[in-house]
Amino acid sequence: MSEPQRTYDWNEQVEKPNENPTSLLDGEYQFLVVKFERGEYSGGPKIPACLKAIITCEIFSESVPSLQIKTTFLMHQAFDWKMCSFFKSIGLRKKDDPLVLSWDKAIGGRGMCRVENNKKTGYLEIKHFLDPETHPIPSVFGGDVPF
Repeated sequence: MSEPQRTYDWNEQVEKPNENPTSLLDGEYQFLVVKFERGEYSGGPKIPACLKAIITCEIFSESVPSLQIKTTFLMHQAFDWKMCSFFKSIGLRKKDDPLVLSWDKAIGGRGMCRVENNKKTGYLEIKHFLDPETHPIPSVFGGDVPF
């Protein structure tokens, strides 16, 4: 059984700090969209310069009580699939409907996603946003985000 997490005093010395906060196992997790930022991608050999949306998702897990993962969406036709799956996962798009990029409406959206550890970078990333018809938010949480 793991030790309970604790709070610190202002000037406390932490003898054994948890230096690996991303010890989340690959898997499917509930998420809540907490932030949206606008940006610009400067372009590369395959994708030209374009706008980008940066979404911050709070991931719910019993093993890691508070974890946020940022996901970038390049607003280019090559990434329609990613934007479609994101908006569908939070209920802002239905199958076969046109893709409406309602980024401001995404804040507060919730759904399920597949999180994986990127073996090249060592960071966690949202690999896929999952279809709510096949991956509904678990009823154990009553459909509500528990944070």
